[in-house]
Parts: sequence; C-alpha cells; structure tokens
Amino acid sequence: MKLPILDRRASANRPAAGLLGFTLIELLVVIAIIAILAAILFPVFAKVREKARQTACVSNEKQIAMAMLMYEQDYDGYFPSDTFAFGITEESGQWLNTMMLVDPYLNSSHVWACPSNPVNQFAMNYGSTADAYASYALNMQLFDSAYFGAPHTEAFIQEPSAKIMVAETSAYANSTNGTHFDAMGWSYWTGTTADGFNTEGFCHNTGIMNVAYCDGHVKGVRPETTAGANGQINGWGIFTDNNGGSCNGEWLAGGLNCDNYSPGATQNLQLLTNKWTQ
Repeated sequence: MKLPILDRRASANRPAAGLLGFTLIELLVVIAIIAILAAILFPVFAKVREKARQTACVSNEKQIAMAMLMYEQDYDGYFPSDTFAFGITEESGQWLNTMMLVDPYLNSSHVWACPSNPVNQFAMNYGSTADAYASYALNMQLFDSAYFGAPHTEAFIQEPSAKIMVAETSAYANSTNGTHFDAMGWSYWTGTTADGFNTEGFCHNTGIMNVAYCDGHVKGVRPETTAGANGQINGWGIFTDNNGGSCNGEWLAGGLNCDNYSPGATQNLQLLTNKWTQ
C-alpha cells in the first residue's frame, strides 16, 4: 500500500485549524456596523443623561418652592421680599439675600445649582462677596418691593397654581455686575430688549424650562407659553404691553395678578427657547 505524498509547501502556507483570521473586508464591515450603532446609541445616551439631569433640576426647584412656602407659613403668611431681609446685608446682591432667607429650610445649598445649566453649576456662596451662582431666579412681580409692593401674602395671589414663583436662569447674583440679582419677569421685558428673558433665562436643550408655581408644584413648560399665549393665564403678571382691560389698576403693586396676554414677553421668551435649543 502506497502512502500519499504530502506537499510540504501547501501545508506550510495553510493556517492551522482555529487560527483563521478576518479578511480586510470582514474587518471593514464590523467597523462600519460599530460606527452605525455608535451613531444611533450615543445621541440616545445623551438624551437619557440630560433627562436625568433635568429630573434633578426639577427636584431642586421643588425643594426651593417648598422652602418658600414653609417660610411663608412661619412669617404670618408673608413671602420673603428683596428688602424684607431681617438684617441680612446686601453684600452679594439683594435678590441673592432673598434666596438666603429660605436657605435654612433646605437640606443643602447645592439645590441652587442645576446640573444641566452650563452657566450656573456652582452653589451659592454666602461666605464672600464673590459672584454667587444660582440656577434659579425669582419672579420679581411677587418678590420686588420697590415696584410691585412686596412682601405679599398668600392671600394676595389670586391664582397660585398658575402664577410663577421660581424659574430657571442663566444670570448670576451680584450687586455690581449689572444683572437683575437672579430675578426675572420685569415689566419691560418685552420684544427683543437687551436684558430680558432671552438673555437671563435658561431652558434645557429639549426646549423645556422648569417652573415652580406659587402653590408649590413644579412643571416643565415651553417658555413661550408662559406669558398668556393661546388663551392661557399669564404666569408672570403685568408687562408694558398688556396693562389694559382687566389689568387696569393692577399697575404695579398688583401686577402679579394680571392675566392678560403679553405678545412682547412671548416674543422674548421664544428667543430664549431658540437660544438654548440651537
């Protein structure tokens, strides 16, 4: 019986069993599949991460709203105001001091910082006169004493579930930097004013701004819907372009209770949405 003659050269060139590799085409296909999956999944992961941050911001704002209401209960039904500060100095801005009044009712000062906010990622600094960052602003038509008659009582607010108490901001509180001390909703914030919602407000890249209302509930809203558009109640109050009709006599001390639609404020709030969702 003759044994088969082995071709040593063929054996040497043939890979051993189990050591077969990928061809270049196969590698390119695998890389392309990974790239496609990454392109699909990374935006999803980013949205999930942003949603988690937004949830944290809602939780922070809810705590601030509850602190405001606890303060109001402790002080004969009065909300704090910019000059109703019980001896707190104005070294870091009067509106900051208004926020400091409710800080004892919070578990941590870190609730003033929203993790989604790229401008205000730092908690408020009470220990120095340095810029004090905060991610939330007060509706001045509730808290301002010079123009809007604060401090106001709970009974003063006719529609607490529809009137804004706290909203998100990209300004910071300091008495010398030209901002409005973490207050929003000035009566002249209409149209394309240089200082207004579009420059001092903040909304998430989803186009949602978290708002705390005077009854304590917090809701994510489109900014441009908060000034009375589409038949809704104006959550901010009176503006220079909506003070007629049922709002006569509300200027200025009762301005918060003005429900009239403000086309100028709505335009300014739309600019805010456009700014943060580009």
